[in-house]
Amino acid sequence: MDKITIVKEIVINRPIQEVFETATCMESCINWWTMIKEAKKVSQGPTAVGTEYRHIAKFMGVSVESHPVVTLLEPPHRFAYQSRTPTAHMDVTFTFEEVSGGTKMTIQMEADPIPNMFAQTLLPMVMNAAGRQFQSDMDTLKAMMENDVKVKVW
Repeated sequence: MDKITIVKEIVINRPIQEVFETATCMESCINWWTMIKEAKKVSQGPTAVGTEYRHIAKFMGVSVESHPVVTLLEPPHRFAYQSRTPTAHMDVTFTFEEVSGGTKMTIQMEADPIPNMFAQTLLPMVMNAAGRQFQSDMDTLKAMMENDVKVKVW
């Protein structure tokens, strides 16, 4: 089965550095990303390529543990991580660009299904639903940031 790709974007009326730091904090994501229930950095030191996190996500009634690993860190323009779940290998890339009115944030999620009947049958449906949920979560992040709600754990 081929990779499944979802791309979502939004403009947040805040400076690029602030949007980058807030949206790419892999611990503070629990404040706006509804499927992430627990998030903890497991690597020592500042966030860099190779930094690993532990996430517990719950989506469509199923809890899944993953260990996202930062694969790209180019503040304030690009950030990426890889994550392996029981059903797929995920590559997620965030890009940020200054635009009139703030910062355009684009998120691309690519899922490469693990070759088994469950993953190949259900992953397209799950990714479609996850894309809709993620767009809603990005709307939440935008509303929080534009209304000065504390999102990032400093």
